[in-house]
Amino acid sequence: MLEGLCGQALSLGADSIEVEHKDSREWVFANKGGMGVGIANYDSSSADGKTLRGNLYAAAKKPVRTVIGGQAYIFKVRIFESFGEDTFAVSIKLAPNLK
Repeated sequence: MLEGLCGQALSLGADSIEVEHKDSREWVFANKGGMGVGIANYDSSSADGKTLRGNLYAAAKKPVRTVIGGQAYIFKVRIFESFGEDTFAVSIKLAPNLK
């Protein structure tokens, strides 16, 4: 799920996403140049909401390397607290070439 959301963000020209918990929902924003655009939201108790949070916590422990549109990317997740809830900042960077 995280790869799909990051792929959607990249298609909008964004270089990161942020996931915030508010009103029992997980809100996903694509960030470009300091501006955020909502791209998805999930009920926190739904399967999608739980999967997304699980993906984010796992990626916070170990960066994710994946291929989107033929390019290799690395997702790094930072967790910070906002109003007593975990908020996730996901950077999307081109992976270095492995030679």
